[in-house]
Amino acid sequence: LQIDRDTMIFVANDLRKEKGSTYILEQLMQQAQAAGKDAVIESLRAVAEARYVKQQGGVVLGIDADPQLRYQRSVKRGSETDKVSFEKWRQQEIDESNPDDPTKQDIFGALKESNYIIENNVSLEALRGEVDAFLDTLS
Repeated sequence: LQIDRDTMIFVANDLRKEKGSTYILEQLMQQAQAAGKDAVIESLRAVAEARYVKQQGGVVLGIDADPQLRYQRSVKRGSETDKVSFEKWRQQEIDESNPDDPTKQDIFGALKESNYIIENNVSLEALRGEVDAFLDTLS
């Protein structure tokens, strides 16, 4: 399989369809529990995943930003999944919004399930400060 965002979406959606809408998160949480310490699971893509984390006693922190800024950051990151035009990237986001099918991604629905959302439209330092402040509320 080609390593790109479209393939990752296809594989994740197929796993949800074949194994259940929370299968991916169940596997990740089992790994986290086996490690015996706190863990961060990033990039929740489906409403059922966000709800599952909360049902298991976890906290969902959503981080959002302006689409153009998110795109610029993804290009700067430079992974194989990020080598696309802004138009293709936006279409992928739209394709990841499937509120009527729990076996598919719904990134904006998952974001709405967050316990708390940070708007990350400034700097990395500002984001770190907001995340630290959020984490302080958990202790």
